[in-house]
Amino acid sequence: MIVKVMRRLGTWLLLACVLIILIPKSASAHAYVVKSNPTENEILKKAPSVVKIEFDEDIQISSFNTLYVRDT
Repeated sequence: MIVKVMRRLGTWLLLACVLIILIPKSASAHAYVVKSNPTENEILKKAPSVVKIEFDEDIQISSFNTLYVRDT
């Protein structure tokens, strides 16, 4: 009797774990670029004096925020 209950409980726990892993989760941890100047993949003859980027939400200013403009 106890073995049957434990086996059934184990099956339900396994099913719950699989569902938790497989169900997609929605997270909005990142701001997305809405508009930029120069635009994405734009080819310029010289480096821009100003780069403007507009995001879909406010971003927090911290020492971890970095924007690299480089010749690619």
